[in-house]
Amino acid sequence: MRFFKDFFLLNEISEETILYHRSEEALEPGQILIPTKKHGESHWLKKIFTERVLEKFRQKYAPDKLSRFNCIFCSVVPRSVFLGKGQLYEVKPIGNFYATMAYYINAIGRTFDNVSYSAMSEYIGEPPFRDRYRNDEEYLEAIKKYEIEQNSYRWFNNYDDLLHLFNLYWNTNVSESILELGREELKEQFTPEKLRAHRLKTDPKWIEVLCEKVQVVRKVEEEMSPILFKRGDRVVLLKDIENNFYGYTADGNTKLPEEEVQKIVKSFNGVPSKYNDYTLKIPEGTQGVIVKALLDVPSARGYKISGGYQRPMKYRFLRMQPDGYNFGIDLGAQQYKEHIRNLVKKV
Repeated sequence: MRFFKDFFLLNEISEETILYHRSEEALEPGQILIPTKKHGESHWLKKIFTERVLEKFRQKYAPDKLSRFNCIFCSVVPRSVFLGKGQLYEVKPIGNFYATMAYYINAIGRTFDNVSYSAMSEYIGEPPFRDRYRNDEEYLEAIKKYEIEQNSYRWFNNYDDLLHLFNLYWNTNVSESILELGREELKEQFTPEKLRAHRLKTDPKWIEVLCEKVQVVRKVEEEMSPILFKRGDRVVLLKDIENNFYGYTADGNTKLPEEEVQKIVKSFNGVPSKYNDYTLKIPEGTQGVIVKALLDVPSARGYKISGGYQRPMKYRFLRMQPDGYNFGIDLGAQQYKEHIRNLVKKV
């Protein structure tokens, strides 16, 4: 396994390098961007267990590097893994910055989830069901406890591989156990076991630069195909689809109140699942707005090369928020059944 320092582009970045930053806010040339209050205590990354432990790892073993909770995220190419996160701007870094590989964050998430659900269920039991509790308070407390037990099981079954990925992300060489970092979060103990390793990806779209602040150079105008979508596009469903609903807001970061969850379930004929979610039936003609659109990087013709031949471009993620409701319809999974042009169109 090579550390990312072997990827030369990471070592060529300076304060004169043109980087790329996406924002849903309108920015002006010369404007200085710094992390705002929304990147503080309420930063959405802090809701993710592995992000919290990764930050504690940084504080202990790489304190000279910028926190993911307090930085401006940039890329070295326009069509990067941040595609779909707003309008594109050229920027220059100011002050401290740190270049690394966003791929490792994805790998950390996959490694953390790399458990046998049947084994986990046997160890910590089935998830709570609402009808077993006297009120919502007891039910929500049981859900919270169950989520902690899930995180405990995942962390202590995968911590060796997670340590390896933490080292890769921060370009450190820590060999001691990081179990205490997770135990501090979870107050639980499980027997760890070594799972799989991950290969380094060297596509420049994966490079992310954590910047203390940046200066806007100019807005980049992007050409979009008529069948491509970006945040803010109004769309309509062209057919009935089924969609899993876990009770979260359209941004996926906040749990909805139970009464609002039940309103959505009733409106879309939801059927409960044993995994504490619902299957909603979204009817043809439902209108809404795109709230997330993350694409595979396409060629100019809307095709990508795979295995020596051309395949139609696929959406990895496309989320629509229906009018009048605060939840997301995930179209990304649906498009693997048929082309996206048959599922939704702009209005």
